[in-house]
Amino acid sequence: MILMAGDKAKKNYSSYHRVFSAARWSLDAMGLAVFDLIAPWCGEVVMVAVDDTLARKRGHKIFGVGMHHDPILSSRGKAITNWGHS
Repeated sequence: MILMAGDKAKKNYSSYHRVFSAARWSLDAMGLAVFDLIAPWCGEVVMVAVDDTLARKRGHKIFGVGMHHDPILSSRGKAITNWGHS
């Protein structure tokens, strides 16, 4: 956003980061608002790619980490779970 604003962005980039980090954002509401903006240019069928790869993370300071099914290490005979974000 800052790069696209070019010379019209008169403040330092840290000012914009402060605004976005201080506000409370709902990712669902933001995603729906963006989709409503681009929906007129989409056709009748919209294909969406979803990646359900497990990002293996662990630690006390990482938010939202839990035990998830690990499709890469699992096989048909054995289901493996790991700590991480899905």
